[in-house]
Amino acid sequence: MRVTKQLSYAEEQAGGRPKTPMDAARRAFYLMDRNKDGFVSPRELRIGLYSFGMFAPTGFSDKVFKKVDRDGDGLIDAKEFEKTLQSSVGPNQSAEEAATNTIKRSILGVQM
Repeated sequence: MRVTKQLSYAEEQAGGRPKTPMDAARRAFYLMDRNKDGFVSPRELRIGLYSFGMFAPTGFSDKVFKKVDRDGDGLIDAKEFEKTLQSSVGPNQSAEEAATNTIKRSILGVQM
């Protein structure tokens, strides 16, 4: 039930089911926003990455967090997240696949 509520929240905040890679990335952001405050904390990022199948040790996820938290306020907002991902969106993929690959490339620095 909790997963369904989180998914409903994410789709509502992201404007519905994803049609583009950036829609899917936006939904991924809100899936990580577990307390539904519109921000992703370092802990939420670590849990979110793990839930997407990306294990990131604390030290590494802290570096990733600092890269995305452009204003340095200790929280990632949707605009910071999207801005980090925008340059890495690839063509010819499903929205979900593109979002996952985009997160891996631009945030985690994975070579693909």
